[in-house]
Amino acid sequence: MAALWSASMMLARHLVQRVSPDFIFGVIPGASVQIQQTGVRFLELDLAHPEQLDHVDGVLMHPSETPVEWSETLAHALSAGVPVWSRAQLLELIQGKVPLEQLHAERLNVSTYQSNYAVIKRVFDVAATLLVAPLLLPLLLMVALVVLLDAGAPVLFFQRRVGQNGRVFTIAKFRTMRRDSEAAGAAFATSGDLRVTRVGRVLRKFRLDELPQFFNVLRGDMSIIGPRPEQEGFVENFSQGIRLYNMRHWVRPGITGWAQVRQGYAAGADETTEKLRHDVYYIKHFSLGLDLQVVWLTILTVLTGFGAR
Repeated sequence: MAALWSASMMLARHLVQRVSPDFIFGVIPGASVQIQQTGVRFLELDLAHPEQLDHVDGVLMHPSETPVEWSETLAHALSAGVPVWSRAQLLELIQGKVPLEQLHAERLNVSTYQSNYAVIKRVFDVAATLLVAPLLLPLLLMVALVVLLDAGAPVLFFQRRVGQNGRVFTIAKFRTMRRDSEAAGAAFATSGDLRVTRVGRVLRKFRLDELPQFFNVLRGDMSIIGPRPEQEGFVENFSQGIRLYNMRHWVRPGITGWAQVRQGYAAGADETTEKLRHDVYYIKHFSLGLDLQVVWLTILTVLTGFGAR
């Protein structure tokens, strides 16, 4: 069975690569590349061959080191609808995260990233939740029964989390740890955490413990997609120790999110800082297209158990 599952995953990845051709960047002299990324290729442009622009998906240039003689080529690319990026912009696009050290805190506020998509997104959240409700409710009952038989009551675990604009709310999760798991206070889950129950490991791996949070989506506490809401105590510590941490509260938190599918679980300040870079990328590029990408990557994450602890 395990071999069949692995073969199925390899076949799925192969098919995705086959239907997703490489993204080709034309490189203007002066633009340092030194970027290696699956699905991205670079083509050195030559003024003697202007037809090369017809075979690239984007142009890579250096704002301060582009030779003057390339100005006409750049103008042509822009007028022809070929996107032009700097190396910093390309790295952000490829890595899916924002370099926090390049952001000026005094120039940032919530209005900087406000989008009309937030209203549309709320409609999608409610509609999608109601649409899957006939399948979700039986699954919730089934998981609740399995937890009850394995670890006893209670089957749900309630926890206060920090949401949009710093508002505190309560989420429910299926209990995956022993009843006394937080007797000594809140703590991050670690790989092979002994507090996690036998069934809890399976629920965490396939994110089934998060299913009750669809009720938070209906209440408006959360969205289906957004930065994961963190516990109050952790937020207080990270807000003081991690620069720009509170930016992640500018949008509704989500059941799944860009950081979860790109990085996985985060524990400690260093991993949380890296997670924040992904969260800020999501806030910066807040759109239906990015949400659809998160949905697809979430499906792959659930199938593979990526990042679970």
